[in-house]
Amino acid sequence: MQRLLKRCLCWALVLPAACSAEPPPQKSPPSPQENAIAANAPPCHIPVDAIKNLPEQVLAGTDITPVATFVPAAQTTVFNAGYTMDMGGATVSVSCVKSSEKAIAAGSLVSCTREFREPGMPADAKPYSDLCFSNNLFYGEHIRARLVDEGLLWLELHAGNDFIPSDFWLLLR
Repeated sequence: MQRLLKRCLCWALVLPAACSAEPPPQKSPPSPQENAIAANAPPCHIPVDAIKNLPEQVLAGTDITPVATFVPAAQTTVFNAGYTMDMGGATVSVSCVKSSEKAIAAGSLVSCTREFREPGMPADAKPYSDLCFSNNLFYGEHIRARLVDEGLLWLELHAGNDFIPSDFWLLLR
C-alpha cells in the first residue's frame, strides 16, 4: 500500500510539471524559396496583382509626383547597386545583391537592405531577403519596388520606422 501511495505521489508531482511546461519552440515558417522548392514551383513568382491598390504618389526629394509619370528603366542595373535619397537631413539608402547566382525562369532572388540615417543617431537598417526581381519589379511580403529611368521607386508596406512612409513611394537615385 505504501508503495502505491509513493507512486501516486510521485506522479502527482511529476505530471503537473510536465503538463505545464512550455511547448517546444516552433520552427519559423519556411521562406518563399523553401516553399517553392517543396512544391516544385519556380522559387520566384510575382503575383499579377502585386502593384494594385498601392499608393499613387512618389516622394521625390521635396516634391510629390504621380507614380504614373515614372517610366520603367530601359536597362536593369540593380545587382550590387546602391540607391539613396535625402529626407530633410536624414538619408535613406537601399543596396541590393543577388541572393543566388542561379537565374530562374520567372525572375531572380535578390536581397536588399534599407538603411535610414539621421545625423547623430544610430542607423536603422532593415534587411529584406529573397525578394523576387523580374521585369524591373521587386516583390516581397512587405516590399514593392520598381526600377525606373530616374532610379528606384521603393515602397515598404510595414517599415517599422516612423520616418519611412507606407503611403508614398520613395524615389532613390
